[in-house]
Amino acid sequence: MGLAQCHAFLAGRRSNICPLLHLHVHDVAIGLHHAVAHVQGGLKADLRLLHGDHGFFQTDGRILQLHLALQFAGLILCSADGLQSALQSLTKTASGGEIGTVTADTGAVAGSYKLNYDLHRAGSLWPWLLLLILAFTAFSLNLYREVFYPVMSSFSQVTPTPFDTRTPTGPLKPIEPRVGFAEIIEHATDEAKRRDWDEPACSVFYANQFGVYGVQFFHPGGDHGAAGVGPANLYFDGEDGSLIGERLPWKGTAADIFVQAQFPLHSGRILGLPEHVVPVAYLCLGHVKELFDAPELEARGWATRHALAQMTCTDRWGGAEKGAIHQAIHSSVQYGYDQVEDLIAVFQGTAKGGYNYARQGTPTTAALEAKITQMEGGTGSIVFSTGMAALCAMFFTLLKAGDHLVASKFVFGNTNSVFGTLADLGVQVTTVDATDAAQVQAAVRPNTRMVFVETIANPGTQVPDLEGIGALCRDKGLLYVVDNTVASPYLFRPATVGAGLVMNSLTKSIGGHGDALGGAITDTGLFDWAGYPNIFEAYRKGDPKSWGLQQVRKKGLRDMGGTLASHSAHQIAVGAETLALRMERTSATALALALWLEQHPAVAKVHYPLLPSHPQYARARKHFKAGSWLLSFELKDPGDCLPLCNRLRLPIKATGLADTRTLIIPVAHTIFWEAGPEVRANMGIGDSMIRLSVGLEDAQDLLADFAQALAG
Repeated sequence: MGLAQCHAFLAGRRSNICPLLHLHVHDVAIGLHHAVAHVQGGLKADLRLLHGDHGFFQTDGRILQLHLALQFAGLILCSADGLQSALQSLTKTASGGEIGTVTADTGAVAGSYKLNYDLHRAGSLWPWLLLLILAFTAFSLNLYREVFYPVMSSFSQVTPTPFDTRTPTGPLKPIEPRVGFAEIIEHATDEAKRRDWDEPACSVFYANQFGVYGVQFFHPGGDHGAAGVGPANLYFDGEDGSLIGERLPWKGTAADIFVQAQFPLHSGRILGLPEHVVPVAYLCLGHVKELFDAPELEARGWATRHALAQMTCTDRWGGAEKGAIHQAIHSSVQYGYDQVEDLIAVFQGTAKGGYNYARQGTPTTAALEAKITQMEGGTGSIVFSTGMAALCAMFFTLLKAGDHLVASKFVFGNTNSVFGTLADLGVQVTTVDATDAAQVQAAVRPNTRMVFVETIANPGTQVPDLEGIGALCRDKGLLYVVDNTVASPYLFRPATVGAGLVMNSLTKSIGGHGDALGGAITDTGLFDWAGYPNIFEAYRKGDPKSWGLQQVRKKGLRDMGGTLASHSAHQIAVGAETLALRMERTSATALALALWLEQHPAVAKVHYPLLPSHPQYARARKHFKAGSWLLSFELKDPGDCLPLCNRLRLPIKATGLADTRTLIIPVAHTIFWEAGPEVRANMGIGDSMIRLSVGLEDAQDLLADFAQALAG
């Protein structure tokens, strides 16, 4: 009786076996039958055939299947004597004509027995050898610092990395770096050029418990390095940016190379086994602690900053109702009072903290306003239904016919459209290259009331002379307004350069999930409203520092009606709690992508503030914690602009910014189409410009996607 007969026997007894158990035994029997039929194919063939696409596991549990198959063969082996006797009886019976068609003989039984015995004895060695390798490598990865490194050091010299020589501070005591990502990338790139490396810097992280930056060099798709030992790494001190170590694949002492080989041995890359053997090892031995225990953001060192607590806890400090973690959603439109005098006091502004009608605000929007004020370090904020509603409320309530506005020519398309409306209403508008404060100064007139810029221009990423313009406005008594949408208050606070008002589109960085529209105007408390001629007499009461915001709230919010709904305010407030994490992650990915794109032969130019090639690189490094999620690039062949967008698989072809997903859009064909070619040329927007809003996808996935798309 051979394995084929065993399988036939099991199939005929299906109704007497638990269906799930039968399915498993059925699949193992098929796999074992095929393995025996192809026994000369070796281990690799056996593994492939045992898997057999029979669905034993939906995941590729090849090693586990082999082990179970061998156990099944052992059961057959143990009962072989009984089977032999039975078959001999059947043979005798058959010769007497009682069964008729059975022709088995002793030789057949012996062959079946020998085949099962040899398969079980010889084959069982292979799974145990593999399991031994998996067990040892899992041990070395999980207990590297505690056991493996000290033991290896006693046999051979192990070149220590900064993670071996420094003592971690613990998750609650992160080490704040004094050097930013941009400077580290610059140091790493220079060092790589000195060493004649052709791989670009495609990954950068900061280990906040060690105070160490790590930069990895590899081409897209090569993040595991040759045979899985990993790419080249350079380590830098977070305190002064100095080079403090390296890890080079297949370089170093014998112990170094042995240490490097642990992960590829564990994952099967060196032995050529399927990579999916790793899940089986995890089931049997536990997963690799260093790789998977910590969340990705924590493992990469995007640590909590001191300001983050202020950003996330403001609404709690304000007194959330009934101990709620988040402020409640107040959907009521009207607000009643026991005494009519209290209602009058709210209307006349003599009572603080009261509400009369939701168009002017609710407790939910007030909580968000307090959070935005804290983020920007201001004295007060007003939230609106959209960012454009916030801008229009500010422009139309603080400027009058005959006034003059000086604005950067590098602005969002809809903002540029509003400038046209202002001109139609009698406000004179002059747009200049705000990257040069001298051009702003040259444009100032006696009737100039306001200067307006974006911290990082959309889509060209130009950075104005923020500090120089601030000094100019202070000297001339001009209202300095900064749109901080792209940078966000986490990366930059306009108050540090003298801005009087700060605008944020809450839809973008602060909300961050593409699920709620909103805008905000924040007063930094730096502008002297007492000297501003356009404040209505009715609002010249109390502290002059509140006059401007009061006028915007009454004339811009109440009268124009751009009210933010409480549900949207709540969504934005919750989204704001992850602002720091999102900005760090997306900025790091955007920088890696910008560096890679800049080296691609099909790319003519990359626009990103923290690229050393960016015209305002030094300025961006000085003012910004990171470069943000916005980058744009131009192709050498404008005709490939649209096909490239279509070949990309991960970025979503959509307008919008700062979503959790990467968004892509051809600029000249969409958001700046209405402006016309002349305006686009003046703003530096070419026909091949593509804008990216980088999301939270894995950086290597994005790099690989762009590699295939640019390859055509």
